[in-house]
Amino acid sequence: MSGLPPRVGALLRMELRLLSRDPSALMSMLLLPLVVVGFGVALTLGAAGGQAQRAAEEVATVAGPPELWAVVTDEDHLQQVKLDEDPAVVVEVSATDATGRPQALTLRFEGTDRRTLQAVDRVEVALDRWRAADLAARWAEAGAPIAPDEVLKVELRDLASAAQQAGDALARLLPPLLVAVLLSGALPVGIAVLPTERQNGNLETLMVSSLDRRALLLGKAGIIFGAAALVALMGFLAVALLIGLSPLSLGPLAVGPLPIPMGRLAAVALLAIPLVLQVTGGITAIAAHARDPRQARVLSGPLLVLAGGLASVPALKGAVELPLLALLPVAGPAIAMSATLSDQSDLRLTLLAMLSGVGWSAASLWLAARSLRGAAVLAGPAEDRSAGRTTREAVGVTLAAFTSFWFIGQLAQARALIPGLILSQFVCIALPGILGVLASGQPLRDRLSLRLPSGGDLALGVVAGLLCPLVGQLVAGLQAPFVPTPASALEAFSAALNIGDLPLPVVILVFAALPAVCEELLFRGALLGLLRNSLPRPAQVVVVAALFGLLHMTAFRILPTGALGLLFGVAALRSRSLLVPVVMHFLNNGLLVGLVGLGILGEEELSPPLWTGAVALLVVMACLRAMGRGGQPETRRQ
Repeated sequence: MSGLPPRVGALLRMELRLLSRDPSALMSMLLLPLVVVGFGVALTLGAAGGQAQRAAEEVATVAGPPELWAVVTDEDHLQQVKLDEDPAVVVEVSATDATGRPQALTLRFEGTDRRTLQAVDRVEVALDRWRAADLAARWAEAGAPIAPDEVLKVELRDLASAAQQAGDALARLLPPLLVAVLLSGALPVGIAVLPTERQNGNLETLMVSSLDRRALLLGKAGIIFGAAALVALMGFLAVALLIGLSPLSLGPLAVGPLPIPMGRLAAVALLAIPLVLQVTGGITAIAAHARDPRQARVLSGPLLVLAGGLASVPALKGAVELPLLALLPVAGPAIAMSATLSDQSDLRLTLLAMLSGVGWSAASLWLAARSLRGAAVLAGPAEDRSAGRTTREAVGVTLAAFTSFWFIGQLAQARALIPGLILSQFVCIALPGILGVLASGQPLRDRLSLRLPSGGDLALGVVAGLLCPLVGQLVAGLQAPFVPTPASALEAFSAALNIGDLPLPVVILVFAALPAVCEELLFRGALLGLLRNSLPRPAQVVVVAALFGLLHMTAFRILPTGALGLLFGVAALRSRSLLVPVVMHFLNNGLLVGLVGLGILGEEELSPPLWTGAVALLVVMACLRAMGRGGQPETRRQ
């Protein structure tokens, strides 16, 4: 640390001593990289012990009819046994034709251990061969002039080298994995060196001393950068170890050959430097802005979502061929890393990604410096002691709602769409929000904004809601080159609207009114209300909108739904009433239901141009800005 200014060097040494006394932060910082390294070492030891070779040569015991063994070869590694010899898989003839030829088979097996699953896979390969032979025999018996495999032969031949194929596979995985590792290592440290010190009063002591604030910020960012760089190095060592010692095959887990030159991996490691800088800057900005560790953890949620999404941009088709994407934060280094791994590296793309990475990290540090200069930094512990309780309740509500909706709700809808949709909306979405507010001890009416809006705000909400489908169409159109909306999704939604020839009022109630009420109760009601004392108003809207988009899971819906969630959140805050976003949500869903049901949405010649969405967005923003000017006296006092 001799090259650093004296005060910064002393600050770094002090922070390292403090961090060494916080075992929880150290464990959080090192846990995920150690798991990655341990995974690679475990694979290595398994390969060194010859387990991979033994797994490939193990013989699976099978009991089956004679027709099966007529097509089994030595390469299948299958051994015929009797039923009383406890075979791993039993193949039974469950139906025959008039001549006694098998028409249907049943595979019976028990357990999900490696040997059983391996036996099932091998038997299925042999059955495919049996099926082809049986089909050829039936064609010949029917007097067909040609065999089925002579109709049209298709051969897929990938001309890419093994190194290119391995690089393409790793290019899709490495950037988001690296971002996850970086955040897991640096985020706990960032919370420990800024929000925790602010809560304890140590940061205030440093700031009122003669220490220059730029030196203070540099020292804090240096600690975070060191943590991120450490876990990045460990992650690359694990990847290099895995590449150098593949291929491996341990039971059902198979790691194919990865003939990637180590020089290429070293170039990728250099490209990770701007990624580490951006992660450092983002965490520093959040940590400098947060009043306490709880708020820092809440603010880090959107950072995790945004960084993970941007790191996954290289997985989109053609992303490497669009150099302008390198200007995006996180996505730039990720695209350059992906291009290098897949042997498509371009010097201009690399330089652009590195320069933009440095620029975004500098901008983040500038925002952090502004936060440190603000008077709120000297506030010490959080001013509102209820913020911690409501933040915990907000996190609990989110976990309960998302977990129940993604698993229970989706399963219920798969079994029976209409009853499942009603169940998931009431039980999985609305109920967790209401229970969360009750558990926080806060007034239900206040936290859910259950009050009537002014007539003007309601009218503005109606106008904005009628234009929301155009805004969603605008966002979907802008993302279409990267994440297009599949035609099958619109067809599936149209088919859902026609289930059982439901009358129009029931369709509107189930697909428009019910989600509008229940989802707004959770997001713009419970979550927005519980985060009221934990985050600034813009951050509240962004966090809730991001969660709203993520609830809808499918990639092509996340961004358009999240954008509408921003509008609904602003409407809720400006009008101080949950009814306004409910109306906007209902009108948006209702119009979409009508357009899809009539077959208008999705037809290229009938789809509105993007400029109409831009105009609609301007009008909606004007409506939102005009809200809240004629509120009721009761709401004005709050």
